[in-house]
Amino acid sequence: MDPNIHYLFNPHSVAVIGASDREDTVGHSAIRNMLYGRLHGSYRVEGYPEKVYAVNVREQALEIPTYKSILDIPGEGIDLAIIAIPAKYIPKVIDECGQKKVKAAIVISAGFSEIGEDGKSLEEEMVRRARNYGIRILGPNCLGAMNVFKRLNATFTDEMVMLGPLSFVSQSGALCTAAIHYAKEKKIGFSHFVSVGDKADIDDADLLEYLDRDPNTKCIAIYLESLKDGRKFFETALRVNKTTPIVVIKSGRTEAGAKAAASHTGSIAGSDTAYDAAFEQAGIYRVATLEGLFDCARALGYQPIPKGDRVAILTNSGGPGVLAADHAMNIGMHLAELSEDTLKKLNDYLPAAWSHSNPIDILGDATAVRYTEVIDILQQAPEVDSIIIILTPLSFTHPYNVSQQIVQIAKHSPKPILANYLGIISAVSGRYLDEHGVPEIAWTERTVRAMHALSTRSNFLRFEAQAEIPPTQIDVLEKKDRIYTIIEKARQDGRHILTLLESRDILKTLGIPLTSGVLLEKKEAIDSAGIGFPVAMKIVSKQITHKTDAGGVRINIFSAEEAKKAYDEIITNVKNYDPGAEIEGIWMEEMISGTELIIGTTNDPTFGKMIMFGLGGIYVEILKDVVFRLVPIHLKNAEAMYDKLKTKAILEGARGMPKVDRKKLEEMLVNVSEFVHKFPVKEMDINPLVVTRKGLKAIDARIILE
Repeated sequence: MDPNIHYLFNPHSVAVIGASDREDTVGHSAIRNMLYGRLHGSYRVEGYPEKVYAVNVREQALEIPTYKSILDIPGEGIDLAIIAIPAKYIPKVIDECGQKKVKAAIVISAGFSEIGEDGKSLEEEMVRRARNYGIRILGPNCLGAMNVFKRLNATFTDEMVMLGPLSFVSQSGALCTAAIHYAKEKKIGFSHFVSVGDKADIDDADLLEYLDRDPNTKCIAIYLESLKDGRKFFETALRVNKTTPIVVIKSGRTEAGAKAAASHTGSIAGSDTAYDAAFEQAGIYRVATLEGLFDCARALGYQPIPKGDRVAILTNSGGPGVLAADHAMNIGMHLAELSEDTLKKLNDYLPAAWSHSNPIDILGDATAVRYTEVIDILQQAPEVDSIIIILTPLSFTHPYNVSQQIVQIAKHSPKPILANYLGIISAVSGRYLDEHGVPEIAWTERTVRAMHALSTRSNFLRFEAQAEIPPTQIDVLEKKDRIYTIIEKARQDGRHILTLLESRDILKTLGIPLTSGVLLEKKEAIDSAGIGFPVAMKIVSKQITHKTDAGGVRINIFSAEEAKKAYDEIITNVKNYDPGAEIEGIWMEEMISGTELIIGTTNDPTFGKMIMFGLGGIYVEILKDVVFRLVPIHLKNAEAMYDKLKTKAILEGARGMPKVDRKKLEEMLVNVSEFVHKFPVKEMDINPLVVTRKGLKAIDARIILE
């Protein structure tokens, strides 16, 4: 991490450039927040305790002296500059900051890349000058930043948030202000609040590095619109997530921005598909709503991580308990199966009419004492990893008393506890839980989703503990000379798409089994080909990349006579399609049947190279039962891809289908990943890869070079 980013949040001296006594200006809010902690504050003891200076070319009626330039401030250097002046003046001010040895700057001002080319040029000039001096810039066009534990409010908001374990990074300044007020209502505490704006210099990955080292940050919540360097973000997040959990809401989920690609893989991978793959692979928990962002962040920031995903649902009403159970199962959690010992303890204590299963319905006359006793039993149950407490406002149940008991238990609990006080909005009982670190969430499904974030975190940590990258089964680097020979021959011919034979040669080098076949240079060679019928026949030409479009493919040929007829038809079709095409011959291969899969790769503009695996053949773009990961992957990633496939039961021999050699398939995924990672491959499809009763066999491949 650049040490100057540390000074962005921990400066010994701060200059507010554009500080103003006019109440309708950003500069006024910025200086007031630095001095008093909030816009309407009155006590300097609530403001930033280090040195704060006001800078404005005009004299201002402020509580502290105004300097015309940062250069006029006495002393050798300033750690942080907060800049709130018209954009056109900022490059010159950056030079002055450089001379004053400023380490970091928050550029609140708008008027840069968000307004078009002129603004983009101005932004580039600002960053160029800043880099000449080693100044790191947050923004421009941002709300600013807070380090709550240091009482640093370097924003132009009207409030400061309360202390707590969450840090929030947002690409939207307006969303920051909304979140501040929501957090105040829900008693959510923060360590840092950061608005990144246009991300001209400091980006999300830089902030993840910093926040991971912050002892007060237990969870990082991010609102994201786009990434300039997706690979940097992914690699940083994967590293950070091993110690600090990350929750993200990403806007722009449609595929409207996805560009057409030459392969199946590329056409399926919309931009949001890439984000999904990157988030899941890095262990980032993605949510779809703003409420979900803070629900899950609170759970991860305030509660311990469970040992697994077995949840116990405790309720005083059957209906909400069933809803919670349904939702938990639908999103991949497991209901804890209560042991005989746990059931005996519950039977000994509860009325006979209790549910006798999980969800644990302790009936409508449940008191705070009954809730407490059952929670204690579940805390001791080894088959329970986490507890959701649902309370509906019935006459026998006093929510505030229950809250007090929950808080006492949660203080010493190794298991996470989340509460859902159904329908009780903004009540003192819920606020009491929130204030004491037990998230109370108003609706059942949201509560379950927050617990899912905790169990997903548990799964990720176990996964990463096992995910040492082993050597690949077929080390592609050992055979690099053969691979490079094929690639360079294509480049010398001016081609970026390999022929069928070249692609087959690559697959053979990667250890991928292929169908048997022979290249026919003359029709008469069919009689001595030695390939048993039925067969398929395909044109081989450096100029014909879409064989089917050219009429260059025939399948289900059952005799030599049919093959000779197909040979003539293919040659005629191809010559009509492209009279100048150089025909090397026709490839004749065995016809095989089985379950068709696809292994493919594409080059995403944000994240770089990705690998795809799923159901193949003609259904790949219809069913889209495919899984993506960023390359390179290791064997644990390959296992996770297989397990995520919805149709994996088919691959495991359902209803008499041929059963896949899972280990071999996963090794193929790793080998293909290594190949596209270490060689200049833009896109690649092995489609179909067929699961037969004699093993896996690749029929066709398409490799596109960078």
